[in-house]
Amino acid sequence: MASALGTAAGGLLAQESQEPATKKKPAREKKEKPLLAGAHAQMAKVCQLSEEQQKKIAELGAQRKNALNAFETENADKRSALQEELKKAKESKDKDATKKASTELAALNAKRGEIVKKSQADIMAVLTPGQKAKWDEYTAMNSLKGRFLGIEFTEDQLAKIKAEYAKLAAEAETGPEKGRSTLLAKLYEKVHKEILTEEQRIDVAVGQVLGPFRKLKLSEDQVAKTKAAYVKHMTGLDTSKRGAREQAVKALREEIRTEILTDEQRQLLAEPKPKGEPKAEAKAEGGK
Repeated sequence: MASALGTAAGGLLAQESQEPATKKKPAREKKEKPLLAGAHAQMAKVCQLSEEQQKKIAELGAQRKNALNAFETENADKRSALQEELKKAKESKDKDATKKASTELAALNAKRGEIVKKSQADIMAVLTPGQKAKWDEYTAMNSLKGRFLGIEFTEDQLAKIKAEYAKLAAEAETGPEKGRSTLLAKLYEKVHKEILTEEQRIDVAVGQVLGPFRKLKLSEDQVAKTKAAYVKHMTGLDTSKRGAREQAVKALREEIRTEILTDEQRQLLAEPKPKGEPKAEAKAEGGK
């Protein structure tokens, strides 16, 4: 009996020794949470910010958030009252009351904007002059791509745009017109007139005309027909004549509705927009 038990025990031990030992899974390394998010994270990447700079910007971002929260809490009742006052004034078509409420609401928003503006200035002050120049160029190029949405610039065009931007930025540092918006307006004009091809200029113009139809997701064939219609309506147009271009665009959009859109698209275009909550106030993020 003892021999049998010994044999059985030995067999079990042998079996256990043959089974592979369960390996413990190594503990997952916790990834460190980035110091910055959103536009500021992109700023850190583009400008190669040091850890110290990132910490300072994160601190300034937290301060701005707290300041904005405090401002909204303090002015919540005032904002709500002004919005209600404006709504009633518009409904009753009282121009004076509408102007008064609009002015007071704009003044309140301007105070909020000052908090954002100061925070942005403080953040930009963390950057070195070289980093600031990099960030300004990056935001200018992003703004340009948004302005000329859908245009695929060639490498040669991008090089020319960057060279033109550098020239305008240098002039802005010493000239009387130092505003960022002025610089960008000059850049847009230069790109449109001297860097885009004629085909690209048509694409930009057609994109503007198609604004009201974007939600319809036009096919490539419909976009091509729209471009052909644009050329037809704009060729030989006397732009010196007052209202000539506006009338041409109006006629073009009517042609798009009646001859290029499908019945289903026309129906979608005619559907009223659903009533919803008013848009949340936009919050500025990132650079200047």
